[in-house]
Amino acid sequence: HKPDRLVIAFAQAGKKALLGARAEAYATLLNNGISICLPDLCGTGETAPEGPRGFRGAATSLSAQAHLFGHTILGSQLSDLRSLTAHLQTRFAHIALWGDSLSPPNTPDFQDPLISEGPLPHPVEPMGGLLALLGALYEPDIKAVVAGGTFTGFLSLLDNVFCYVPHDAVVPGALTAGDLCDIAAELAFRPLRLENLVDGRNCPALPEQSDFAHAKTREAYSKRLDHLSLTSTEETDTALWLIDHFARPHWGTNLIPV
Repeated sequence: HKPDRLVIAFAQAGKKALLGARAEAYATLLNNGISICLPDLCGTGETAPEGPRGFRGAATSLSAQAHLFGHTILGSQLSDLRSLTAHLQTRFAHIALWGDSLSPPNTPDFQDPLISEGPLPHPVEPMGGLLALLGALYEPDIKAVVAGGTFTGFLSLLDNVFCYVPHDAVVPGALTAGDLCDIAAELAFRPLRLENLVDGRNCPALPEQSDFAHAKTREAYSKRLDHLSLTSTEETDTALWLIDHFARPHWGTNLIPV
């Protein structure tokens, strides 16, 4: 028999940083019989380019080169995640994705560096949440999804003249196809948790901002709102949420448990 439950957790910071920052949450999962996989997807953790992730860094140079050839770093990371998921599905009956961010949010009243001489702001690190949503979109057997620390949507990056988003998280032409709310809506009615969302300046999104950006998501989940969580939370709450939803039937888009 296959082992029952697995969480694949990933972030731009990589597995070592996640182990240090999410130790309590991972211990809660393990103590409840849920296995954890912590991959360093390409360009993250130990595989990340050396140096800062600013616009003059090696990560930006590699991302820009990928764009020149019609590719994105995010697309390569998604390919890694899908390959890993396909392999693990031969070993585990139920798999959840937990895309995370360890970049601390900026305070809403911080002064942008072109206005003041204060410290540089913390950048948004949306990769984890973006990949969790995209991974579940392409892998219909994913049991549950947690997308944490990403922006409310690509459109939100246009809300302010300042934007602190790494180049390798940008998808050219994304808004011509749809936004994150459209991806999230396609996941209905699989359990979905969008937590600690931020804006393009990496400031915590206000509840009304999150609700507005994901109105389409709420509409798609209207018949199963208990499977949708849009919140600011602590990591242990996320572990308990995963444990709870692993215990429920796996609902398909037609509301039939499978």
